[in-house]
Amino acid sequence: MENKKNKNGKTTLEKLARMVADGFGEINEKMAAKTEMGSRFNAVDQRLGKVEQRLGKVEYRVDEIYEIVVDKEKDVLNLQSRVKHLEGDVKVLNKQL
Repeated sequence: MENKKNKNGKTTLEKLARMVADGFGEINEKMAAKTEMGSRFNAVDQRLGKVEQRLGKVEYRVDEIYEIVVDKEKDVLNLQSRVKHLEGDVKVLNKQL
């Protein structure tokens, strides 16, 4: 086929072929970019999943430590009360001697 202008004198077959090829090239580039982004998002999702698992373990341990601290705080307050009571008894005994 000859490479002549159409009736309007605007587009030749060669130009049309180039336009189509350029369009497909653009589409291929966009698809490659989307595929690359998809694989990157998958990698990020996997890493976030691992971080969430580790964070869950840390939260569990912190909760356990908190419970221990609360129990020990009660013990300390109880001991303080008992020591104050004993101090009072000792003062009374010192006055009697």
